[in-house]
Amino acid sequence: MRQPPRRPNRGGRPPLPLDRLRSHRATINLTVAEFARMLERANLAALPLSRYIREAALGRRLSSRVDHKALAQLARAGNLLNRLVRYAHMTHRPADVEAELVAAVRDVERAVVKLFET
Repeated sequence: MRQPPRRPNRGGRPPLPLDRLRSHRATINLTVAEFARMLERANLAALPLSRYIREAALGRRLSSRVDHKALAQLARAGNLLNRLVRYAHMTHRPADVEAELVAAVRDVERAVVKLFET
């Protein structure tokens, strides 16, 4: 297998190891309808078309798009709840208040995990 020539490192990002370097191309012919369907499915998976084709051809599981706005809101809510738990613990609040806050944090964590599973 012939490897592409390497240029000397001039700083910046280090080069990929040879086993991860994508140096081969595959060309396929598609109808307009097939291309449109493939592009639509790549968009649903929130992947560039080339990565979608590669992942699908290699039999990897493709997930649907994660709602990034919802994920960001959940992250903010989780952060706020973590602060409230820390504050309740530092100020020696009743255990039931702290327990409710911990339960809310766990609910947010479960929601985030569920977002990534779909």
